[in-house]
Amino acid sequence: MENVTRHQWISVAAYNKAEVRRFTPGRESDDGLVAENDYVKMETVHYLTIVDENGAMNINGLQNLVISIGVESAYRIAIRFELIDAIQNAAHHYPCFHADQAMASR
Repeated sequence: MENVTRHQWISVAAYNKAEVRRFTPGRESDDGLVAENDYVKMETVHYLTIVDENGAMNINGLQNLVISIGVESAYRIAIRFELIDAIQNAAHHYPCFHADQAMASR
């Protein structure tokens, strides 16, 4: 899709999910949430592909990813750790950089 906004992509994907289930009522929120999560995953994979091709992602690249996946107040985040945390939270991933702390507490 060319020049499609985040909102448009999620709306179309949610509609397509509803269409597949024949618009059975009561699942509209689920369709939207799954579509939003799909968008975050797609954008993250896109940015990671760029990183693989160009080397390590810098702060600007992380900020662009955070902005593209729709994180509130993304422009105010300037610390690499917080940017990665915001990406992982948006993607509903366990924060890997806390793994040592989690393992230590077990």
